[in-house]
Amino acid sequence: MKIMKKIFFPFLILFLAFPAFAFDCSKFFEKQFVQFEYSYFADYGIEGNSVLFSGNYGIFGENYDLKTGMQFYDDAFDFSLGGNYFSAKKLNWRKAHKTVRLGLGGVYHFQAYKNICSENDFLLEAALDFVHDSGFRFTFKLGDGFKISNVYALNSDSGLITDNTLSTVIRFYKKWQSGWEAYFETASHDFFRYPLFMSPQHVFGVAYYIEDSVRVGLDFKLRIFDEIITAPMVSSFVTAISVGYYF
Repeated sequence: MKIMKKIFFPFLILFLAFPAFAFDCSKFFEKQFVQFEYSYFADYGIEGNSVLFSGNYGIFGENYDLKTGMQFYDDAFDFSLGGNYFSAKKLNWRKAHKTVRLGLGGVYHFQAYKNICSENDFLLEAALDFVHDSGFRFTFKLGDGFKISNVYALNSDSGLITDNTLSTVIRFYKKWQSGWEAYFETASHDFFRYPLFMSPQHVFGVAYYIEDSVRVGLDFKLRIFDEIITAPMVSSFVTAISVGYYF
């Protein structure tokens, strides 16, 4: 916990300062957000129980999004930077307006465990996005990942370990005019977690928007280790509470 305590407060100050910076640059961005998340791991398998705190800042518009963030837990932290760009095409079918978007996205992720290991992940994905005016949205992503790991706890001269992996995302999302939203996602990774294929994460979440600017969310995440190659095993179960501000 020592490393977490040392970097928590500077990190918090940095993210609290984001809105001040963002308002000065608002003419360049269609919309921005700051989000904080608190997560708890139930200990089921290789991912032990732990408490996580993360913060994200992002900008987005009709055809693009960009997000960066950091995550902290016991003697470890993550940093991620990612974005997507879409070309949109409007469709009119049975008098219901829809948008089909084809896009390309990428992510860089860095993770460090104190005195144990570190890894760098590079991800490139193609995306298909189907958006309906009723608030329904379906997203499918398929891509390739490249991982560079350094396990210096074993031997400082062991060299770097490299791996290629497949990435997938399937997401169903629905938002109601009342401000509620619900979503289900099954994916090979999330913004701060990039295991080798196929150890997926299944997510069910709900959220509520307060006056379209404050979002309060609750996620339940089931993480499976090696779901296809051998007998699948529950790696961990995560409960996450998040609060975001959109401006």
